[in-house]
Amino acid sequence: MDAFLLCGGYGKRLGKITKKIPKPFLKVNNKPFIQYIINNLVNAKISNIYLLCSYKSNFFFKEFHKRKIKKTKIFCIKEPGQLGTGGAIVNAKKKLKSEFLVLNGDSHFNIDLNKFIKKGIKQKCYAKIAVTLNKYYKSNNKLSNLELDKNNLLLKSGNGKLMNGGIYLIKKYSLLKISKKKFSLEKNYIEKIIVENKVEGQYFKNNFIDIGLVKNFNRIKAKPYKYLK
Repeated sequence: MDAFLLCGGYGKRLGKITKKIPKPFLKVNNKPFIQYIINNLVNAKISNIYLLCSYKSNFFFKEFHKRKIKKTKIFCIKEPGQLGTGGAIVNAKKKLKSEFLVLNGDSHFNIDLNKFIKKGIKQKCYAKIAVTLNKYYKSNNKLSNLELDKNNLLLKSGNGKLMNGGIYLIKKYSLLKISKKKFSLEKNYIEKIIVENKVEGQYFKNNFIDIGLVKNFNRIKAKPYKYLK
């Protein structure tokens, strides 16, 4: 299994904090945030990790490109401009296998990745998402209003109890049906295939953190032991 980390965002909601440094490189306990995500992937024995980067991509290339940690190889792929979370993956289509793992580079969901990928995606579905309880992200408009009906993921018109944990297992052929070069993985792909009943969800009670807002970044800095290994 290969994994693709979405690292291309500007981090505008963090204001001046990300003016000189990309969001995944913000430090928690004197270590770049992205290192915790990579460590979890290495521990899961992921074969290859691809960092999909755009904003201040030099940080990623300098620190990680062509590195090897244990048996996991890491590569960086630069977007030709801002392509959105979906476009960034399609830009790396030559590296995509039939099924692959996608993770947000600015959130950490400390789950057992092998448990998540073990059974793959069931035949009738195009993707699987790791979901968690929505405690702090009610105002987030990206898949924060979810429910599970058995294993089927549903969108709720109001506030659902569950939210996207930023970890996806995706079938290549379904994503490549989208012809756009620039698009959002969440809004233009995941939401549409949820409506088509083509997405399964797997619930985990592990702690989730998204550092996209200052208050959340401060939360993880105050209690890193709660969210990180």
